[in-house]
Order: sequence, then structure tokens, then C-alpha cells
Amino acid sequence: MNRLVAQSLIKSVLKSNVTKNVSRSCASAANKFKFYDPQEQQELGEKMPKSVMETYPLFRAAMLDIPEAEECQDALNWYQRCFDYIVPYGKRFRAKTVVHVFESIVQNPSYDDLIRAHAVGWATELLQASFLIADDIVDNGTFRRGKASWHFNPDVGNIAVNDIQQLHTSAYRLIDKYCLGHPAHINVTMLMTETARQATMGQSMDLMTMPPHGIVNYDLLRMDRLETIAKYKTSIYAFCHPVRHGLYLVGLDDPQLHKDVEEMLLPLGVFYQIQDDFIDVFGTEAVSGKKGTDIQDGKCCWPIIRALEKASPEQKKILKENFGKPNNVCVEKVKAVMEAVGIREDYELYEANEYASLKKKIEVFGKKYPEVPSVIFDNYLDALFGRGQ
Repeated sequence: MNRLVAQSLIKSVLKSNVTKNVSRSCASAANKFKFYDPQEQQELGEKMPKSVMETYPLFRAAMLDIPEAEECQDALNWYQRCFDYIVPYGKRFRAKTVVHVFESIVQNPSYDDLIRAHAVGWATELLQASFLIADDIVDNGTFRRGKASWHFNPDVGNIAVNDIQQLHTSAYRLIDKYCLGHPAHINVTMLMTETARQATMGQSMDLMTMPPHGIVNYDLLRMDRLETIAKYKTSIYAFCHPVRHGLYLVGLDDPQLHKDVEEMLLPLGVFYQIQDDFIDVFGTEAVSGKKGTDIQDGKCCWPIIRALEKASPEQKKILKENFGKPNNVCVEKVKAVMEAVGIREDYELYEANEYASLKKKIEVFGKKYPEVPSVIFDNYLDALFGRGQ
């Protein structure tokens, strides 16, 4: 079974109204193929890596080289399977950012220094992988990164909770292995701890807006709350901290610089979150890599907040009768109101205006800190612009 056929199988099954048992069986069958094959990877040796994927085999081997291996071989094999199933996929945005910041500032780095930057980058991806598994569990997500969510595999289930801890702690182990003795070690470790704490706070704020018994608390569906969720769940750990890791690795550790980096990038993370919300409602699995469920879950997301702000009393009645219900008919009714009040057009205008505003912030930052190339932030912005279209 090739990759495209397997992906098509998962999508068609999860979209249909067949029973959960059938969905699980098909997902299991589709996941027997491997996206990542370690046998196909070349040893890096001392060759300077040109992409983060070139160093994945190196760090994968480092994570599997543990003192408990002989006594806990079954656990090690399980961890290897989990590691290969989720870590090397997605956009690897955080890892690429750490390395990009490092390479943008350091000219002709040594092999060891560049590998250290890659190691910290992959540590951010390990943390991200742990968050994704947790997110899929609490959201009842069945589809992630082109295949069934890790916990949705029939032989995984609640074991995934333990795998979250394995991935999380491995991020720190990777940092210790490659940064111990380096001047940035303490700062990078402390920042990783701060990342985990702040991201889970944002996730908690997000989850608390979801109806526990199918009853949406509309008092929580506010733009200020959405921006707080985006700040901690997205901005800080997806944008601010990967850049700060790169800055620490090149020796730029001035507290004011790091504060200004966060202040500039926080709006970018909100921009990204609103894009994500828009894609979840109006996009496709081909764009997002997962099936959108924000309407069914009753989540605090930008489209519903804007729709409630613009809707007539009759339209608000339809929204409140159907939002937060896991029913395709209800979902379509909510989307119909969103289309009627012009959420698509609002999003296009928002994206254009936000792009111009963020460009201006980058210019101001570049004048204050010429030692930090503006291309770092321009690439961020250009990669995001148009993502929701």
C-alpha cells in the first residue's frame, strides 16, 4: 500500500459515518507502511548538514542510546516506533527557525556548533510532538500529519499518555547531550522549561472554553481571550522561543533584546493562530493536515467570534443552536451563517492589514538591532502570508 493510497483510505473512512471499530481497523491498516525508514538514511559523518532532516538520524540514534536499553528493550522498541511515527513530520518549523537564526548570524560555523544548533532545534520538535499527542487526545482528534493520530492506533490508546512524557523528557536529554558545557546551556534549558509551562497554560485556557457537557459558554468567546490563548499556546512557543534559542546559541543573551524579540513576534503568533482558526473552519485536510473540529468542539476561535459580532439576532440564534455540536448538519448551518456574514472577506482584509503592520514592526526592530538580520523575521512573515487562502 503506497502512501497516497493509505492517506486516501484514512480520509475516506474518517469522513464517513461508519462505526468507530471500522475506522480503527482501516487506520491500523493504513499505518502499517512507514513514512520514515531509518535504513534509507545516510550517515552524516562530518558532512555539514544542509537541512534539519539530514540530522534526524543522528539525534534519533542519540535518543535511543540509553542506559536502560538492555533491561527495557520492549519499551525502547515502543519509543522508537512512537519517535519515528510523529517527530520527523510536519513542517519542522521550530527546528528550522533555530537553525536559520544561528546560520543567519554565524558565518562559517564549525561542525560542532552547527550540530548543536540542530540538536536544540530537534529538541523543540520533541516538545512539539508531545504537545500534539496531548492535543489530539483531549480534542478527540483522529487525524494528524497525513495519518491517524498516534493514540488512535488500536494498540496504542491510553499508552500515548506515557509517550507524551517520554518525548517531553527527551527534549531535555538532547539539550544536555549537545549543550552541556556550552555558555548557552543554562539559558536554553530554562527557556525550554518556560516554553512548556507557558504553552500548557495557553492550552488550559483553550480547553476551558470547550463545553464539558455540550453547553457552550458564550461569555468566553471573546477576542481578548482568543488573543491570550494565542499568546501562550502559539506565539511564545512556536515563534518567540525558537528565535530566542538561536540567539542564545550565538551568544546574544541581552535581556532587553530577548524582551523586544517577544514583543515583536507575539502579534505574529496571534496572526498565525487566527489563520489556523480560519483554515480549521474553511480549509481542507490537504492544507491543515488534520480534520477541522473547532465548530464541533465549541472552541474559542476567530470565525465564531467574528460571526457572533456581525450576526443578526436570527443568525445568532442559529449559531447558538448549532455551534459546539458534533453533528455534520449543525456544522453546515454554522458555516452557512459564517459565509452569509462575510467571514471569508473579513479574513482576507485582516490578513492584508496584519501583514503590513508586522512588516513595519520588523523594520523598526531591524534599525534598533542591526546585529540580528531582519531576513529572519521577513521569512517568518512571508511563509505565513497567504497560508489560509
